[in-house]
Parts: sequence; structure tokens; C-alpha cells
Amino acid sequence: MGIPIAVSHKGLDPEDHPWSVGPIVMVGYPVAMDRVSNADLILALGCTFNQVTTASYTDRIIPSKVKIIQVDLDPTEFGKNFPMELGIIGDVRAVLQDTIEKLKPEGPKRQNEERLQNLFQAKAQWEQRLLSEGAESDAVPINRLRLMRDLNTVLGKEAILAAESGATHGWFYYGYKAYSPILEPGDLSCMGSGWCMAMAAKLAYPDRAVVSVTGDGAFMMTLNELATAVDNKIPLVVVVPHNSVYGNVRRKQIEHFEDRFAGSELYIPNLAEVAESFGAYGERVEKPAEIIPALERALASDQPAVLDVIVDGSREHLEPPVKLRVKDRY
Repeated sequence: MGIPIAVSHKGLDPEDHPWSVGPIVMVGYPVAMDRVSNADLILALGCTFNQVTTASYTDRIIPSKVKIIQVDLDPTEFGKNFPMELGIIGDVRAVLQDTIEKLKPEGPKRQNEERLQNLFQAKAQWEQRLLSEGAESDAVPINRLRLMRDLNTVLGKEAILAAESGATHGWFYYGYKAYSPILEPGDLSCMGSGWCMAMAAKLAYPDRAVVSVTGDGAFMMTLNELATAVDNKIPLVVVVPHNSVYGNVRRKQIEHFEDRFAGSELYIPNLAEVAESFGAYGERVEKPAEIIPALERALASDQPAVLDVIVDGSREHLEPPVKLRVKDRY
């Protein structure tokens, strides 16, 4: 149909698809937020327009005068958070199949070709921005975007990824390219649950690499489950960005409480040594050049593995560099 596809949950469509523009959340892709914030019509497929997707139910992502066609199995979702033009009760796949059959698209027209070229250009500029913000950085401590880029390099398209909540979740959304649905704690943001879900995924898909990107604070909340992974011989890899702080909470304390800090600084031990004491594979990563070989060793260990990655914990690196610049052009 020549319609750009934005997603409310990362990985619902492959990000290398020509019409994919990425996630719309508070740390979403500028290309996606720009397209959605300037849309005159949104076809919402099973989207609940929750707090994260809509930047706290404002018009910063979902424009105030946009017309919305909402497709959902549950009619109580219709118009619950944003007024809609039309509601369609049904399974998304069935509704889409019927729509395509009714409209019978005749192939790309010139307008769609021009639109697609504009998308390619915008996404190329977005990629350059990621590089300039640190995706190729050799800085020490490690830049989070460099960590995300190297994970993409090693894991490719077949790996199953789990993301955590909080600032770690934000960096994952911002810097990792997803090609299939990811595992994430969901809207309730239960910290420490991401890598536990990854354990179950490894049992369900033993032939696929399974990696969880879990913040140090979140990992400490469910550290005891490392014993579960070792006891049941579940060879997943947990990549822990280690900065000894609750980044999301710390950022809010800086912005709203005049640097009055409470409970946001953490004592985090050497997690590689802790992993080894459990009987798992453990390795500490302190330099960018060590990321890829360490990840390859962890995947090859055929054990539960923990990579303790020391990342930049300075103020400007607590969360991704996004402030809902939805009117920018890239």
C-alpha cells in the first residue's frame, strides 16, 4: 500500500523493511515520530495508545487533529485514550487480508516511489546521527550505542533478544536494530524480569542464540535466578551495562529535584566474578574492542553467561539523547 509502518513495541516488524520507520515511544526513532506526528490519518492495528507510546497521552507524538482508524479484537479499546474516526472489531491479520483484497493494490505508483526515497534518505540520516552519537565510539567507559551496535554485529537477525525496563530499556530501543519481536517487561516495567523471560525463550528455542540486555540494578533484583539457569543448564547470555546507578531515576532527580539524590546510586560488585561463583561463565568488559570477542566467547561457552560491561555513567549518558524532537527533519 505504500504506507510507512511505525510500531508501539520494538520488533513487531523488521527494521530493515523498506517501509519500516521504527518505534514511537518516548525514546523512539526520530523518523517514526516525525512521520506519525505529521500524519493526517493513522491506521492503528492492535495499538492501545498507552502512556509510553503517546508521551503521556499528549499530542507530542499523536497529533491532536489526526483521524484514527482503530482495529482491535476488544471494542473497549476504541477511543479510550484518543478519539477515533472509525473502529473495526477483528483480528489484525484477518482485517488486513480483507483490506488488501478489497483495495487490490496495483503496485507502487510514482508517489509511493518518491515517498519511499524520502524514507530511505531520512533513515540514512538517522543512521549517521547514531554514528555521531557514539555507535562507533572507542571511548572508555563504553558508550551504550557502541555496545548496541556490536551486539547487532554479532547476533544478526536470528537471535532472540530480551530488553529490560528503565534507562537500559530506553537505550535498547534507541540503539539496537530489531528484526523480530523482542521480550520486554511491558508497560508495568517489572525490573529483572527480562532475563528471566529469556531463560524460558532459550528452553523453547534451544537452537537459537538468546541474549538479554539487563541493567545492573535490574539484574541485582533477580540475581538469585542465575542459580536456576546454572542448575537447569540454560545457556543464555546476559549482557549487563554496568554504571552503578538507576539511570532513569537519577535523571529525574537531576531534572526535577535540584540534584537531591536518594536511592539512585548503587553498589554493584564485579558481576563476572559473581557469575563464576554460581558456576556460570563470567567476563568483565571494559574497552569497546573487547565487546565482540567477549560476546562470541559467551555464546560459545554453552553455559549461562554474564558479560559485565562497564558503560559511561555520566549525566549526559544516563538516558538516550532524545527530548521528543518530533518536528525535526532528518
